[in-house]
Amino acid sequence: MMDIEQVMRQWLAGESIRAIARSTGLARNTVKRVVRLAREGGIKPGDGWPEEPKLRAIRGGIGRPGGPECGEAEQILLDRKDFLCFGANCRVPGASAHRRLT
Repeated sequence: MMDIEQVMRQWLAGESIRAIARSTGLARNTVKRVVRLAREGGIKPGDGWPEEPKLRAIRGGIGRPGGPECGEAEQILLDRKDFLCFGANCRVPGASAHRRLT
């Protein structure tokens, strides 16, 4: 799990996106997404530490790129979940399930 608080601390202190990404080990796009959500929440560099509701909103927006909707591939799998199985109760071999999904 990424440390949103660490990203926020560094961004509020005025560090660049690239420097934050380098020090946290996160991708620049991930850091940009945290910063974008912070800005949308009314937080600016130089402000004090944000209130918990604003941090919760940022954490909620980070869950998945593009928000709570799933992508096309994930939707196909969800639509065909009757073909998917896991563990000892699997009645459809993996190769057979793959053929059915394609």
